[in-house]
Amino acid sequence: MTLRFSEHGTCNANAVNADEDFITLLEFYKAGQPARAYVCDDVENFTGFGHEWIACPFEITLPDDVDQQVPIGNLAVNNVPGEEVDDGYGNKRRFSQWLEQIDGGRDMKVIVRQTLRSEPFIEFEMELDLSNVAVNQNRVTAQISYSNNARNNHAVV
Repeated sequence: MTLRFSEHGTCNANAVNADEDFITLLEFYKAGQPARAYVCDDVENFTGFGHEWIACPFEITLPDDVDQQVPIGNLAVNNVPGEEVDDGYGNKRRFSQWLEQIDGGRDMKVIVRQTLRSEPFIEFEMELDLSNVAVNQNRVTAQISYSNNARNNHAVV
């Protein structure tokens, strides 16, 4: 994976007191399904990259790099009442209902991106697999790990 930062992104990443925080965007999907959910960790929705990203608090810990262990991270997304995602067929559903409709979250993937609101440019991007998805009235939690694409992407000698 090659990281390319925009000029503004590089300044923000290197600044002690940045003018602007990065926004983390999550795109949830399942291969072969038309529905995708777009969530951002900001207090207001974000429009960019051809989509409306719903403002929704979440916590993410990227997969770790511990010797002799499979890299696993964690994701917890608040199931905010009133915020709904398109199910791909024109129906609006709460995030948890959307996951339930798509096989309970099995074989789901999430693309994690970071950008700046003032200058949308994908500063960071990583595709991860979701597993052990659990849904309750308040939160959706899951473990995240490197996608099969990333695991099978080896250097050619």
